[in-house]
Amino acid sequence: MKLATRLRLLIALALLPPLAVQTWTGLQQWRRRDAELQAEAVAYSRALQADLVRTAEGVRQLLVALAEIPAIRNADVQACTTYLQAVARQFPSYALLAVNDADGSILCNSGGAAPGAYSNAARAYHQRAMTSGGFAAGDLVTGVATGRRSLHFALPFRRPTGELGGIVLASLDQTRLAAQLAAAALPSGALAVLLDPSGTVAAGVEDGRPVLNDWVGRPAPAVLRAALQVPAPIAVVAAGPDGVARLFGAVPPDPALGGIVVAAGLDQDRALADLRQLTESTVLALSFGAVLALGAGTLGARRFVLVPLARLMAAADRVGGGDLAARSDLGRHAGSMRDLGAAFDRMAAALAEREGDRGRALAALGEAEDDLRHTVALNPQIVRVVTTPSGDTPRP
Repeated sequence: MKLATRLRLLIALALLPPLAVQTWTGLQQWRRRDAELQAEAVAYSRALQADLVRTAEGVRQLLVALAEIPAIRNADVQACTTYLQAVARQFPSYALLAVNDADGSILCNSGGAAPGAYSNAARAYHQRAMTSGGFAAGDLVTGVATGRRSLHFALPFRRPTGELGGIVLASLDQTRLAAQLAAAALPSGALAVLLDPSGTVAAGVEDGRPVLNDWVGRPAPAVLRAALQVPAPIAVVAAGPDGVARLFGAVPPDPALGGIVVAAGLDQDRALADLRQLTESTVLALSFGAVLALGAGTLGARRFVLVPLARLMAAADRVGGGDLAARSDLGRHAGSMRDLGAAFDRMAAALAEREGDRGRALAALGEAEDDLRHTVALNPQIVRVVTTPSGDTPRP
């Protein structure tokens, strides 16, 4: 593997720790935000439920008062009708006020219906109130007298003799229920829904406006219906009729609501948009920083490592080829490379000096040999070298 490649890998490895730390920090931020969002969804649902409990308590108190009216307890149809019409004018938020006898037949209502004109025996509110003997809510139905989708609240009343005479009821239509939900301050994109005891969507609002016309009157998503029966608050993700996945807070049904439940769903995409934008910006910045660091590291490695090493190797090759005057010339580089170049240059200088000494010594020796030969040539009688056959040391 080339040195340049190894240096790039080293730079990449150096970038891994900060990238890992940032990734871990980002995950922690997402987890915290998700936990906060779940808590917000539960808090909004709890607030909606508290508002609805106050509304239901107002209905219950009205029905308790109606159940004590003599005209109702005595089944005085004319007086009952007149009284209910007067009360309805004082409370226009109710779509209908009515009295059913024990078998479900209408006795009187604020619309002026004749006794026995229709029967409510099959209605859930009538059966629940008669069975429980207390305050009960019905399912979302189309009112016989009003022709509007409504929720009915019922309470049994007794005859003066003490026997069960039937029920008094108050009807809240879908528009009134939606207005109740719309009054709550919810974040942008939030969806508030009200479910009747059967799990049918009775009303819904988004951004303070009644919506879900295609969803009202239909069963809520199974995951939402199941979650709303839990014994403790939780948060679940469910898709609304618009296909948007929302995080719904689920709180245990309040007994005061007679089986009616309410939930707030927060749009996760909107709620997490700021964190998602921050994450994307961070990833972009980290990516840009990593590329910049890799590029700068590559340039730095080339400038301060690869180029000096190349010059040092070139100088070494020249010295190896006999050019003892070759130098690395790394004096302008800082740090270890300058020291390494200086050491190499000192070595090359020492080799050159030794080679010079050797050359001068050889030259001197050559001159001495030349002088000796010249002297011997001029005076052959001066020295005669005799070599004995036995190999003894020659002697003059």
